Amino acid sequence: MPIYVLQLKATLENIGLIHPTLDSIKISVQHPQDDSQTRSDVILSCANDVEMHVQHGDGFENVAFNMSWEQKTKPASCVVCDAATVKKALPKKCKNAGDYTVRDYTEDDSGSFVPVLAVDFSGMEPTSFTPADCEEFEVTTIGGKKFTSDLVAFDDDWCEYDDENDESVSVQEIEFQWVLLKK
Repeated sequence: MPIYVLQLKATLENIGLIHPTLDSIKISVQHPQDDSQTRSDVILSCANDVEMHVQHGDGFENVAFNMSWEQKTKPASCVVCDAATVKKALPKKCKNAGDYTVRDYTEDDSGSFVPVLAVDFSGMEPTSFTPADCEEFEVTTIGGKKFTSDLVAFDDDWCEYDDENDESVSVQEIEFQWVLLKK
């Protein structure tokens, strides 16, 4: 039950909040014991999961992605984790729980990594992340204007003009990383 946390880092200009919606994301994964077995550009559906029996625990779990590897290994799957699952997985004396607690990215976070998604991977490890479409992040300026529909795919720097508040706004130097929370 390895739980990985996806973290976002960016430099913000006149942005108050970035809210990750992450209904579907594009990831690349590899087999945990054989890095020659990989899958690229896998769409992980966080919103349209399927209920099925998986080895994440007893009973049924909602699975965001399920697959098999070539070399007769057990099926691999992943489950998007809620806050309670992440909290339960943290070591009892964890001093940096905020590094793993999924939340919105704020102007105070500019230039720092912040967790935006947690996923329990079974039989695979994430190697990369790419936003799958342009509606995965909602951006709110310091002045309160929201950008959503034609927005941020976050595959490059994003700049816009907030005409309500007469200021330019941007999200630059965007980086994502996967961090292992629990093996």
